[in-house]
Amino acid sequence: MNAYLRAAPLMAMGFIIDTLQAGISAAIAAVAANAGTVGGAALGCAAGAIVAGATGCAVGGAIFGFFGSSLNLVSGPALIPIGIMFALVITFAISLSFGTMLVVLLVFMGMFYPGQVLTTYFADFIPVLPGWTTLAVRAARRKNKEERLHLHAQTA
Repeated sequence: MNAYLRAAPLMAMGFIIDTLQAGISAAIAAVAANAGTVGGAALGCAAGAIVAGATGCAVGGAIFGFFGSSLNLVSGPALIPIGIMFALVITFAISLSFGTMLVVLLVFMGMFYPGQVLTTYFADFIPVLPGWTTLAVRAARRKNKEERLHLHAQTA
């Protein structure tokens, strides 16, 4: 069986890990950059819900969120670095758990190449890079190449 077919679930798992890391990092960065809007909307919704229920929540959230946006000029520069650090910690935790699971599956399938794994862990400090997907694809390519060389050696 072709190594690419055997590694397809691992490539999908790598893609899911990379997508999860990038999505969480983007969401945390967006909330950190717009903390005044988010905080104002939450406060307005809570206050409006007490006064007029669901309609008050919608109206209060919109009004307080609009006025809270002016706080983004002050809170954004202060909270964005904190959001980036928080996103890096979460990205690293995902790499240590799900990434290590992917490495263990590569070992079980005979596609483990240690030189590629260490670079993937370091590359995952930048959550936009598709490190785990690249690891699975490179492992499948290398395994496929080894199998072809072995097949050619048997037929020669």
